[in-house]
This record gives sequence, C-alpha cells and structure tokens, in this order.
Amino acid sequence: ISFLSQNPANLISELIIFLRINGIQEIYLNTFFLIGSSFGGSVVLDVKNADKIIAISPVIDYKNLYKKNHRHNYETLKDHLLKSGYKISRNGWDQLKKGKLFTFSDKSLKKKALVIYNKNDAEINPALLKRFLRLKKIRSISACSDKHLSFKNIPLDIFIAILERLEEFDSVYRYNNDMINDFEKIIYEIMDDQSAIILTGSLASGN
Repeated sequence: ISFLSQNPANLISELIIFLRINGIQEIYLNTFFLIGSSFGGSVVLDVKNADKIIAISPVIDYKNLYKKNHRHNYETLKDHLLKSGYKISRNGWDQLKKGKLFTFSDKSLKKKALVIYNKNDAEINPALLKRFLRLKKIRSISACSDKHLSFKNIPLDIFIAILERLEEFDSVYRYNNDMINDFEKIIYEIMDDQSAIILTGSLASGN
C-alpha cells in the first residue's frame, strides 16, 4: 500500500492483536517488544498495545520538525523517499506535516518506553524531543555523535543497555568478555531463547 495511507502504528497494533489471538504456526505470542528508529521510532511510540518500546532517534513533533533548518525540509525528505522507491499517500503526507498522524497518547509510555537519541541530530530536532521526554516522563539515553542514530550504528554500550531494558541481560553477559562489535552473534543467541522474532527496518535508512 502507499506509504502513510494509514498510520503504520495502527497496522502494528492490529498485527499484535492477531498474533495474540490466532498465533502463527501454532505458536501464540503474548509479549511484544518493539524497536524502531527514526520514523520507525515515532511509529513504535504510537503503538498502544506493545509491552516494551525502544525508540531510537524518534521524531515527535512533525509540525515543527524543520523550522529553522535549511539543510533538511519536507521537500528534500520527500525527494529522498521517492528515490528510495516509496509511493506516498498525499493525504497521509499532509497529515504527517500537520502533526496529526501520531498522537503519542498512551499514558503508560513512561513505564514501558526507552528513547535513544543524539544530542546533535539536526534531523529530529533534539530540543523538541527533550521537551516531549520531560512532559511524558520517559526514560532516555543521549549520545554525542555526528550521525543520525539508527539500530545499525548505535554505540555498543547503548546496544547493551537496550538488551538490559528488554531483560536480555543473560545473552549479553555470556558474550561480554570477548565481544566487541559482533551484534549478529548476540541476535542469534536471543532468537534461540524466543518463540519468535520479527525484524523490520526502514528502506530509506538501510536498516
């Protein structure tokens, strides 16, 4: 379907309901941890029936996202998305720009969400994000970097903090003595301990 033809957070909520009721290949899933970065960070923060949420570099105020920012604006973003193969819903695009697509209305966000962000990230407007985090009382970890953080380039110590937040510390501990950057090794170990794991990523950022 066209990008933004509906709020993607609603699609994920529907998928969670489906997997809880119907299962998949006779496996019924009850607990859902969501990890999203950049636009995906916005999406997971808007999913109301997730159990735990990790949002990396989320945008929380699309209406004011590009104010006073000449390098990044909606025209350059749209051009980037179109070149990456996205078909964009005009109505959804307008809703996004007006700040009406996401509500972030889940009152339990402060208990189940963790936000990771770069203090110097011009793409997400960190000042607006910090204001949102204070208002919602959401736990956060900030980093100083010259990059727009995503799941593929977060520092190792933050990656370990994410796993601890998701109560996967045992998996980290087993590799802590000899592991430097072997994220794949950790992921496979986690997958062995779970009923299922669903990985998704942003086509635009190459996750």
